[in-house]
Amino acid sequence: MPVKSKQAFRMILTTIIVFTIGAIVLIYVDFDRGPETPDKKEAEAPKEANLVIGNVRQVSKKDGRDEWLLEAGSVKYLTAENKAVFEDLSVVFYGKDNKRTYLDAKEGVLKTDSRNIGVHENVRIRRRGYHMKTESIDYLHRDELLMTNHPVFLTGPQIELSADAMKMDLRTDKIIFTGGVKGTLNGNIEIKSRLGF
Repeated sequence: MPVKSKQAFRMILTTIIVFTIGAIVLIYVDFDRGPETPDKKEAEAPKEANLVIGNVRQVSKKDGRDEWLLEAGSVKYLTAENKAVFEDLSVVFYGKDNKRTYLDAKEGVLKTDSRNIGVHENVRIRRRGYHMKTESIDYLHRDELLMTNHPVFLTGPQIELSADAMKMDLRTDKIIFTGGVKGTLNGNIEIKSRLGF
C-alpha cells in the first residue's frame, strides 16, 4: 500500500474508533442517569387491569367434581390484587347430590387466592322452583356457603318470605333465614319472627 493510502486508511479508522467510543460514552451517560421520575399524576393513577376478556367461562373443581361454573359478559383480572372483576355474571353452584343453585348478578368479584366470590347489584338466586332476591351475597369457597346480611326475599310454590339475612349451606342443602323473618305458607299460615326470639 502506498504511504498516502496508509495515512488515509489510518485517518478513517481513527475517526471511526473515536465516533464509536463517543457514542458508547453518550449511551452510558444517558443510561446512568436512570429512569425519569414520573409526574405525581402518573404515580397516583389507579391500577389498571392486567387483562380484560369478554364472554368468559370459568369452572372451579374440587376432588374431581365441579363446585361451580361462572359465566360473564366480561372480566378484568387484577393480578396484583389477586382478584377478577366480572360484569353481568351467572354462576351455577353444584351442591349436595349435584343439586344446582343458580345465581345472577350485575357485578361480582372473585378472589383468585381464596376462590371466594362476592356479587352485588340485582342479585337473583334460583333453586328448585324457589326464587330469591337481595342486594349482595358472598360465596365462601372453603365452607361452600352462600350468605348475605342484606334483606332477602324468597318466593316459591306456596311460600313468600322475607328476612334480614340468609345463609345457605350447599354441602348440607340447608337454608337459614334470620332477623325479622316474616311471610306466608300455603297462602294462609303466617310466619313472624323478631330479633331476640
